[in-house]
Amino acid sequence: MKLDFEKIMILDGAMGTELYKRGLPSTAIPEELNLSNPEIVKEVHKAYVEAGADIITTNSFGGNRIKLQSKGLSHKLYEINKKAAEIAKEASAGKSLVAGSLGPLGRMIEPLGDLSFEEAVSIFKEQGLALADGGVDLFLIETAIDIMEVKAAILGLRELPIKKPIICSLTFTEGTLTVTGTSPSVGAVSLTSWRVNGLGANCGTNPFIFPEIIKEMASYTEIPIIAYPNAGPPEKWDEVPPEKFLELGLEIYNSGANIIGGCCGTTPFHISLLAKEIKGKRVVKRSLRKGIFLTSRSKIVVCDDSKTIVIGERINPSGRKALAEELKQGKFETLKRDAIEQELAGADLIDLNVGVPETDRKALMRKATIELLKIISSPLSFDSDDPEVIEAGLKIYPGKPILNSTTAKKEALEKTLPLAQKYGAVIIGLTITEKGIPESVEERVKAAYKIIEAAQFYGIPPQEVIIDPLTLPAGAQDPTITLETIRRLNKDGIKTILGISNVSHGLPGREILNSAFLAMAISAGLSFAIINPLKKELMETVLASDALTGKDKKGERFIRLIGPKREEKELRVSDLTLKELIIRGESESASKEAERLIKSGEEPFSIIEKYVIPGLEDVGEKYEKKIYFLPQLIASAEAASSVFETVKAFSLRTNSRKGRIVMATVEGDLHDLGKKIVGLVLESFGYEIIDLGKDVPATEVLRKSQELKPDVVGLSCLMTTTLDNMKKTVRLIKENLPEIKIMVGGAAVNEGFAKACGADGYGKDPFQAVELVRRWIKR
Repeated sequence: MKLDFEKIMILDGAMGTELYKRGLPSTAIPEELNLSNPEIVKEVHKAYVEAGADIITTNSFGGNRIKLQSKGLSHKLYEINKKAAEIAKEASAGKSLVAGSLGPLGRMIEPLGDLSFEEAVSIFKEQGLALADGGVDLFLIETAIDIMEVKAAILGLRELPIKKPIICSLTFTEGTLTVTGTSPSVGAVSLTSWRVNGLGANCGTNPFIFPEIIKEMASYTEIPIIAYPNAGPPEKWDEVPPEKFLELGLEIYNSGANIIGGCCGTTPFHISLLAKEIKGKRVVKRSLRKGIFLTSRSKIVVCDDSKTIVIGERINPSGRKALAEELKQGKFETLKRDAIEQELAGADLIDLNVGVPETDRKALMRKATIELLKIISSPLSFDSDDPEVIEAGLKIYPGKPILNSTTAKKEALEKTLPLAQKYGAVIIGLTITEKGIPESVEERVKAAYKIIEAAQFYGIPPQEVIIDPLTLPAGAQDPTITLETIRRLNKDGIKTILGISNVSHGLPGREILNSAFLAMAISAGLSFAIINPLKKELMETVLASDALTGKDKKGERFIRLIGPKREEKELRVSDLTLKELIIRGESESASKEAERLIKSGEEPFSIIEKYVIPGLEDVGEKYEKKIYFLPQLIASAEAASSVFETVKAFSLRTNSRKGRIVMATVEGDLHDLGKKIVGLVLESFGYEIIDLGKDVPATEVLRKSQELKPDVVGLSCLMTTTLDNMKKTVRLIKENLPEIKIMVGGAAVNEGFAKACGADGYGKDPFQAVELVRRWIKR
């Protein structure tokens, strides 16, 4: 049997909930059963094979080093995962393919967490090797909330000696967004650029939203799509009984999926109905969007001739001594300010160049990339003449960026094209040959085609290459050569890009020349302009040219943006208040501004009340409205914490906290990302947080509560199988310490469960948690 994406294949259903039905204790580690009770695992697999599943999934979802380590099982990692694959292979008896399941690591990769990207790659590789040795037919990276973790898994699995197909599945819990802000379109574009064999969605909080998710993904990719929703939210798995699940499966099929199955709460009966009705059907034909797609973790930029894409050029130390000196000292305040200002000014992408002589440019590129990922959502363009420096950024980037750049020289092509292919970047090709910059239009077009053909050799399609026909100073060369080259390439459907400002180098009236040349280039068909978006006249030229060339249909964007309120949009970081700096996550600037305010006479404690808390409340509203996501939330909380530290240094008064909160992830659950974020936000509001960690027994939570006498206990769990332990913990505390308020939260929890288990409140997100605590602690 082999993967056949021409017809619908059926995936199995839930493993964990089937094991619990067969008596697995709620505190047990399912993966450990592979060694202690393989027959019960095999029994579940066989039920799905008999139900008609084409693909069954190994019992290895939590079989990575981090999760096994917390249970003292890391020394059995290889044995557990290899056995997982062997059990599934034996159960399949050749009737089904076996997918090696790899779930989330349980720790976030920087900047969202403290795990390095390289360590994550190593952990996935380790688990993948054991699964491969056990005989899996493919890998399934599933229930991912952070696309960066998926990238680490892909790179880790590709380092294995035996190559297997890789399918990746994201989990959308915030409507049609992951908790880190990735939409179906962003996910589809990024995963396609990383050349996976399949992509899609599983689990989540609302199974009925899957048709919408799959339809959006299907419009951005030709890659096969997998979809396996759960059978309803926690404690409501009867909400989607088998017959209703079949109706949902048919909707997903019509949305363009290739593989359909079930996640938490689904049973062999659910799968048997899907197999009977949908298995083997021809896959629905997709209607694909056209253009060049670029992504960050949460934003997609589409180049489809409806606008000229602006790339902000400010982050370049060449000719900027202050920026160069800061970078040399390992500081990034100006770099971050430049990025925010350019994004505010309307740049679609931000070019990142850290070319400071006599520095470790690879380390600088890595650090600068991490800093920018915290504060802006625009995709990046990695700019350097050194491929190793570019790779330092490409490797840790959670999306589809631009690689800036290569030339038509053989050596340059051989060094840069493999990087674009490996990391899924769109590449800029400069029309420079071994003889230099061609003087004729024909020679530049010829150089462009040489780059495109070389890219195809590495598996990079022509539409992933942008050609830069080069702008030379008007005083040195006729600029109409550049314009005519753009015109010729545009006629052939090839996208072009220019750094505009070179045209005026050494001439007076540079801004006038730049604007005029930009308008002429757009008229000739230019797709991307590398400019300084803080120059109002340049941005207005782009808007006006788009309107006059018909890119901007009926001039709607021009009319909307060149209006009476335009001045309000021209905002710079230097103009931002402390509250706004916190909202934008500008830690260094926020701390400096707090210090300036205190030295100018502001009472230190009032800084918290006047600026920090209103700023965080604004962030909370943006988070609630899906304007901000996890990265921005963390950056704002860090900025608030930096102010708090500054204030503390000036006033002893702020050392007294508003209240004490003990937090813990309940026994049996190894996930604590959400709890950590809630703790960080509460701390930034002035509360003392004592985190007991994850997998904490109820008796330990009680013991620490008796010792520390907190005002509030916050409990979290992600896994539905640990809900009983949350109930047990709440009951134990209420029986012994009824005066303490208890707040519960986590992906497996909802308002109804919170009431049923006896908790005093449900914190859906960090800001609802703040509201609860404020209500309970009046100080």
